[in-house]
Amino acid sequence: MIFEVPFVSGPPTDLQNKYINEVVSASDSFWKKSLTRRCEGWFFNHLGGERYFVDSCTTALGACAILLNLRPGDEIIFPSFTHVSTVVPFVIQGAAPVFVDVEGSHFCIDADKVSEAITDRTRAVVAVNYGGWAPDYVKLRELCRQHQLKLIEDNAHGMGAVHQGCRLGTFGDYAAFSFEKQKNITCHEGGLLLINGEDSLEQVEKLMNLGTNRLDFDRNKTSHYEWVGLGLKASFTELQAAILLPQLEDLERITSDRRSAWRRYHDQLVPYADKGFFSVPPVLKEGDNAHLFYLILDDQSIRDQLRAYLNAQSIEAQFHYFPLHRSVFGSKVGRFVGDDHHTSIAGMHLLRLPLFTGISPDQLDRVVAAVIQFFTS
Repeated sequence: MIFEVPFVSGPPTDLQNKYINEVVSASDSFWKKSLTRRCEGWFFNHLGGERYFVDSCTTALGACAILLNLRPGDEIIFPSFTHVSTVVPFVIQGAAPVFVDVEGSHFCIDADKVSEAITDRTRAVVAVNYGGWAPDYVKLRELCRQHQLKLIEDNAHGMGAVHQGCRLGTFGDYAAFSFEKQKNITCHEGGLLLINGEDSLEQVEKLMNLGTNRLDFDRNKTSHYEWVGLGLKASFTELQAAILLPQLEDLERITSDRRSAWRRYHDQLVPYADKGFFSVPPVLKEGDNAHLFYLILDDQSIRDQLRAYLNAQSIEAQFHYFPLHRSVFGSKVGRFVGDDHHTSIAGMHLLRLPLFTGISPDQLDRVVAAVIQFFTS
């Protein structure tokens, strides 16, 4: 079905096409990867760390799982309210997922619940920056320091967001970014692994070169180019870089436009939230990236009815993650620690409204009018 107000849309045409000719007209562009290098330079200037572009955020998280050198019985702590791709790479490497609740204000992992879930088998904590918001990284970092755990940021939603004066993606030992079609910055698919420490660099270099010592060979540190360990092949192409780079260069404006659209939703819907029809997200703070706007309905049936009503008005709205600890496989391989105060509410009552770069005021107002009509007619 084609919606007049789609849930997401690609970047503006002028940004998509800015560097395409540079790729298709240069016969050696795929080998030189000059645009990819420029993307890497942007991340170095804005976030630092060691950067590895890959084919998806899931692959970046898979690299994190391999870098942990997991053993049978090892546990990783996750929020239950997240996409399955956050957890699957670690389960593939043999870890048992331990799920905890999220905070009610922004649906990011609850650091106090993480503290309760740590055992002598815990190896890492994976924090998801849901919607571009951030959990209590002061507490999470201290917990990981005390228990000698790795802190991993799933920063799929956090592109361009700033928390406590630092960009999201710089709080964890490792961070995974997504450039999938629903994200603020997108090349339809793609990801980035950011390494924020020095201890894993030698291992990650080999991992990203198919498990070989190719870079040592190129540096004349060894006489043989050979297979030395586990490796990945997760190519990020120059065509992806050509679409990504102009958005990185224009990130400030893109984020500003999304914040304006987000506030337009918020300002018009708050009066109806005050009447008890639904709840809306907390007001944007300076540095928030306006990744998504959602409504929290009283129950799942109202959410589903509202979604069907909006779809019938040619407006595409989407719910979000089904709680992983309640899923068929999640309940089989993992366990939930503590009480589920907010996870199931987020999973069963939340409805996301259309929000994308270039969404027009008329489109936003049309969504608002349909939501209000549903509750007041």
